[in-house]
Amino acid sequence: MSRPLTLFLIAAPVALVLTVIGWFVVDELVNDHEVPRNVVAGEVDLTRLSPTDAVAAMAAYEQTLASTPLAVEVEGTEVTVDPAAIGLSLDEEAIVAEALATRPDGFWSVVGDWFASWFTEVTIDVPVEVDDEALDELIDGWTRELVAEPAFEGAVQVVDFTAVPEYPRAGRQVDREALEPLLVEALGSTDRGEPIVAPITDLEPELTDADVDEAVEVAADLIDDTVILTPEEGIARIVYGPAVLADLLQSEVVRRSPARLEVSLDADRLRELVADQADLFTIDPVDATFDFDQETKEITIVPSEVGKVLDFEALPEVVTAAALGSGTAPVPLTDGAEPSFTTEDAEAMGPLGEVSSFTTTHSCCESRVTNIQLMADYIDGSIVMPGEVFSINETVGQRTRAKGFVAAG
Repeated sequence: MSRPLTLFLIAAPVALVLTVIGWFVVDELVNDHEVPRNVVAGEVDLTRLSPTDAVAAMAAYEQTLASTPLAVEVEGTEVTVDPAAIGLSLDEEAIVAEALATRPDGFWSVVGDWFASWFTEVTIDVPVEVDDEALDELIDGWTRELVAEPAFEGAVQVVDFTAVPEYPRAGRQVDREALEPLLVEALGSTDRGEPIVAPITDLEPELTDADVDEAVEVAADLIDDTVILTPEEGIARIVYGPAVLADLLQSEVVRRSPARLEVSLDADRLRELVADQADLFTIDPVDATFDFDQETKEITIVPSEVGKVLDFEALPEVVTAAALGSGTAPVPLTDGAEPSFTTEDAEAMGPLGEVSSFTTTHSCCESRVTNIQLMADYIDGSIVMPGEVFSINETVGQRTRAKGFVAAG
């Protein structure tokens, strides 16, 4: 065999090995902070994405899942589920963390995993989460509207401003325990395919007549008297009369461990009814100021106060507590506008103290002395901030007899 051919037969495999090694070093070791090769989460290929880009890719996938309708067939009627309306969401960070964790420990394990990644796909589960209460409400609606002889867990109604019971009754309903996993599985893919057939089951209500009677008692307490909220200052009040409270009463069956019938006042409408009054309870902020003690010559800071506004978030809870209690409560307020000159601003001005003083002596009881003393009273307590100009004339204004000034020549 000739020498050149021998060299070629030796060099070619060596070159191939070196190429593969170089490829491995660049593709795997240099990019060890990225998602490994051939890792797929749901329908998203995360290969070689940085953690930030991988989270963004999963967030985009979540948006796609949330905007793709899902068809469900209930008793022969096809309905459409809006995934966003039932709170579809993904935990993008957890999914990406799991994808990054597919990288093995140890050099040789990394080498083996890299070679395998060219032929084997690593699939990461994408758990879909939904809002349990929103899903319950949706399925309950299907039972009421689409199922023959629907089961009923009970409710509290208002008739002539009085809370009355609607007792549970046996019947048929959409089997939520069987349907929920089917929905969640279908929501995890953009290929929604054929409609899901909702299973129907017979139901003996979990709630009893006694449960409904108990809820009626609470409802009666909520609507039997006027609720008055009074502010700390001012004369405006928020008043909810019994007729208004009765109109706001609502009941809901909560099915989660264990089932119960909850009555409440419609929070959104409670807020809407007083939206136009909100400005009546707004308290303007108060700037920090200074107080000078003539005897001790000490200057102290009078703290600033943050403004207050009506606390719409807390309003339903306050009204409910008042309705179940004495019928009265303070108007709930929360922090509003910040003062333009805060206590911190005043403290940052440094040590405060007397800079200078002077005295001009005049004979007692002269008219000019009366005027000087009166002007001193007018300007006493004036605050001149850095950069401002102070004018006695502008502060005191025109010197007139109506203000107490006297003719002084």
